[in-house]
Formats: sequence, structure tokens, C-alpha cells
Amino acid sequence: MPLLDGLFYSPSVESLFSDAARVQAMLDFEAALARAEAKAGLIPSGVAQIISSNCRAEQIDYRSLVAAAPIAGNLAIPLIKQLTALVAKQDSAAARFVHLGTTSQDVIDTGLVLQIRSALDPILSELDSLCDTLATLAETHRRTPIVARTWLQQALPTSFGFIIAGWLDALLRHRGRLLAQGTVPEVRKLLSRHPRRVEIRAREARRLARALVALEDVSSVKLTEGGARISIETHDLERFFAELTEVAPRERAGITSLESHDANLEAVFDYLVG
Repeated sequence: MPLLDGLFYSPSVESLFSDAARVQAMLDFEAALARAEAKAGLIPSGVAQIISSNCRAEQIDYRSLVAAAPIAGNLAIPLIKQLTALVAKQDSAAARFVHLGTTSQDVIDTGLVLQIRSALDPILSELDSLCDTLATLAETHRRTPIVARTWLQQALPTSFGFIIAGWLDALLRHRGRLLAQGTVPEVRKLLSRHPRRVEIRAREARRLARALVALEDVSSVKLTEGGARISIETHDLERFFAELTEVAPRERAGITSLESHDANLEAVFDYLVG
């Protein structure tokens, strides 16, 4: 076992960063490039199909690839040569369209990004587990005193839980950034599960709260401030407001204020970071 595996290795992503996965990610780039160029009218659609059909890592001669990479200076050049040869066997005229208009660095960088993206789910799963553990430790040690330090000198005492909470805060923000790396449909799906919060103050808050509990799109109703304010969570804000315009007059609620703190980008970011 390599010396630093315990610090930088995770079985959950091992297969995603194997040699075969690296080669396949680079070939995925070449296949996508061919399809895009065909769609733009730069190459014939039939050629794009031939190129895509040969972008399979199992067809690559890895021994030759390893031997040629040091001479070429990178992995992309000998890989593209092998791909071009495979395409030429099927259609010699199609071979000249392989890797058209792009560079070795494009292949290498995009392939790596595709690998990283495929690892987001297992990384997020382990990150969530770590955050849960830190949250528990922060609560357990919220009153455990330790010596604080500034510029390597002792400062006023703090709590170990407060220090852990600082670690947790940083990880939660990075978690939000990872979640935001999804596609637009993925992010929309995530946000669709986000309960939207509405705060209502009313003269007849208790009566209104009883009526709101019965609404299908309302998931939570709480009375606060001695029963003067209602905190509501709903998964369909537009529908809730439409129903509220019917329920409030019927219950003679006498609404004096209404706020939705989730209807802004800051609230969305706070949700994404946990």
C-alpha cells in the first residue's frame, strides 16, 4: 500500500480515476467533438458516427500508449494517433476528421473535468458524512474550553466546539459549490425539493394556522411569538399564495404582514450549502 493512501485515497472513486477511465474520458471528448462538428455542418454526420463508434477505451493498445507518451510529451497525441488508425480501418476518408480543430490540451483538460464530474456523487456522499460527524462533535464540545491562539501566541480561551464549527462552515460552503456544478436540470431538481418558508403575522393567527395545516402543499406550520406569527413551509410557493388568497378572507385572519425569505439568491445559496 502506498504510504499516503490513508490521507489521499478513497475506494469510492478509485475506478473513476483508473487508466481506463482516463482514456475513456478523453475519447468521450473526441466523440462529443465529432457530434458537435457534424451538428454544425463542419463534418459529415456519417463520419461523426464512425468516429464515435471507435471511441472505446477497450480498443486502445495501452502498452503502445505508455511507450509513446514520453516521446510525444503528453498522453493525447499517441491516443489520437491510435484513434485515427482505428477510424481509418473502417473508413480511410473519415480519418482526416478525427480531432479536427482542437488541441491536445483540450482533450487532456476536458477529459479530466469529465472524470472529476463523475466523482461528484461519491465525494458528496463522503462529504455529507464528514459534515454530520463534525456537527455532532461541535455540539458535544460546544462548552469544552481550549486555549485559542493568534500568531502562534495564546489568546483568550475559546471552545473546541467553536473551532470545529469553523471547519464545518468551510466544508458546507464547498459542498454548496459542488452541488452547483450540476447541470441545469439537476440543480432545478435539487431546488424543487427545497421547502419555501413564509412568515405571516395576523390578528387571528391561530385560526389561520389551523386552516393552513389542511392545505396539501403545506408541509409545516408553526406558531411563534406567542401565537402572533405563523411560520409555514411549502414546496409550491405559487400555489400556496393562490390558496392563501382564498383561505385568509374566509377565516377572517386579518393578515398584517407577509414575508418570504426564500425568494432571493442568498436563500438559494444557503440551501445549497446545507
